[in-house]
Amino acid sequence: NQAFVDVVRRQGLMRSSLQRNFMNKHRWLQHQTPNSLALPYLDLSNLSLSARDNVVEALMAAEYEADFDNENSIMFHVVLIRHQLNRCTLLFNLDHSIFDNMSGQVLRRQLINRYRSLRGGSTASMPPVRSFNEYLNQINAGPQGITPQQMIEQFELDKYGETKLVVENHIVANQQKKISQLQYKVRLADWHISDDDEV
Repeated sequence: NQAFVDVVRRQGLMRSSLQRNFMNKHRWLQHQTPNSLALPYLDLSNLSLSARDNVVEALMAAEYEADFDNENSIMFHVVLIRHQLNRCTLLFNLDHSIFDNMSGQVLRRQLINRYRSLRGGSTASMPPVRSFNEYLNQINAGPQGITPQQMIEQFELDKYGETKLVVENHIVANQQKKISQLQYKVRLADWHISDDDEV
């Protein structure tokens, strides 16, 4: 639970909601981290394996249809599911407005690293999130500690340029119509599927 609280405290988007202002326009409002933040917890350890699977599948189906369009609410859902004594799943559903697939991976990594750090006995705070201005300044500063020639050699940029030119010339020489239909075949024999199996 503490790992989750720490990540929410660090990531402002995890504490943000859409608000409508007096001009009837939406804006993001970032809330303070509450002093206590308990994860919703669902204990399935007393159920049979098939019953646990059914509950988790039903939860995932409900989350697939979840709507984050409500104003004044956080843009994610989360529940900690206990399967057995030492086996849990953290079911997370994040709205695309705050995290996409790539940034969602970053969030998962931060959560896992923080959990492991706390389990290892660490009491250190998580490092602060760098601001967007710091990010822009880093980009605008350009490469550090490497010359342009060293970059070309290290990343084989000359080969990249040559290959890119070959691809571009091929595309120009082989103009294709826009793809509007895709057909494919699957050999079921390769999958060793019997007549009784569901496909």
